[in-house]
Amino acid sequence: MAYQNQTIRTGQPQQSATAVVFGWADTVLKLAQRQRTRRALKRLDGHILKDIGMSAAVAQTEGNKAFWQD
Repeated sequence: MAYQNQTIRTGQPQQSATAVVFGWADTVLKLAQRQRTRRALKRLDGHILKDIGMSAAVAQTEGNKAFWQD
Protein backbone atom coordinates (compact mmCIF):
# COMPACT_ATOMS: atom_id res chain seq x y z
CA MET A 1 0.00 0.00 0.00
CA ALA A 2 2.84 2.40 0.68
CA TYR A 3 3.92 2.19 -2.96
CA GLN A 4 0.55 3.41 -4.22
CA ASN A 5 0.73 6.51 -2.04
CA GLN A 6 4.22 7.56 -3.13
CA THR A 7 4.56 10.53 -5.42
CA ILE A 8 7.40 11.61 -7.62
CA ARG A 9 8.52 15.09 -6.67
CA THR A 10 10.14 16.26 -9.87
CA GLY A 11 7.89 19.20 -10.51
CA GLN A 12 6.96 17.64 -13.87
CA PRO A 13 3.63 15.96 -14.57
CA GLN A 14 3.91 12.26 -15.32
CA GLN A 15 3.02 11.05 -18.79
CA SER A 16 0.88 8.02 -19.30
CA ALA A 17 2.33 5.01 -21.07
CA THR A 18 0.00 5.70 -23.99
CA ALA A 19 1.32 9.24 -24.36
CA VAL A 20 4.90 7.96 -24.34
CA VAL A 21 4.15 5.32 -26.99
CA PHE A 22 2.36 7.82 -29.22
CA GLY A 23 5.22 10.29 -28.74
CA TRP A 24 7.75 7.69 -29.88
CA ALA A 25 5.55 6.66 -32.80
CA ASP A 26 5.23 10.28 -33.88
CA THR A 27 9.01 10.69 -33.74
CA VAL A 28 9.61 7.53 -35.79
CA LEU A 29 7.11 8.67 -38.43
CA LYS A 30 8.74 12.11 -38.66
CA LEU A 31 12.19 10.57 -39.08
CA ALA A 32 10.93 8.21 -41.78
CA GLN A 33 9.31 11.12 -43.63
CA ARG A 34 12.55 13.09 -43.39
CA GLN A 35 14.46 10.17 -44.91
CA ARG A 36 11.98 9.80 -47.80
CA THR A 37 12.06 13.52 -48.48
CA ARG A 38 15.85 13.63 -48.58
CA ARG A 39 16.03 10.68 -50.96
CA ALA A 40 13.50 12.36 -53.25
CA LEU A 41 15.39 15.67 -53.11
CA LYS A 42 18.54 13.98 -54.41
CA ARG A 43 16.63 12.65 -57.43
CA LEU A 44 15.13 15.96 -58.58
CA ASP A 45 16.17 17.36 -61.96
CA GLY A 46 17.91 20.70 -62.27
CA HIS A 47 14.89 22.50 -63.72
CA ILE A 48 12.70 21.39 -60.83
CA LEU A 49 15.34 22.48 -58.32
CA LYS A 50 15.45 25.85 -60.05
CA ASP A 51 11.66 26.11 -59.72
CA ILE A 52 11.90 25.64 -55.96
CA GLY A 53 14.91 27.97 -55.70
CA MET A 54 17.51 25.38 -54.75
CA SER A 55 20.84 24.63 -56.34
CA ALA A 56 21.96 21.09 -57.13
CA ALA A 57 24.78 21.42 -54.62
CA VAL A 58 22.43 22.38 -51.80
CA ALA A 59 20.04 19.58 -52.76
CA GLN A 60 22.87 17.05 -52.65
CA THR A 61 24.12 18.37 -49.30
CA GLU A 62 20.65 18.19 -47.78
CA GLY A 63 19.95 14.84 -49.40
CA ASN A 64 23.13 13.36 -47.97
CA LYS A 65 22.29 14.28 -44.38
CA ALA A 66 21.38 11.44 -42.05
CA PHE A 67 17.70 11.14 -41.15
CA TRP A 68 18.33 12.13 -37.55
CA GLN A 69 20.00 15.43 -38.46
CA ASP A 70 18.01 18.66 -38.73
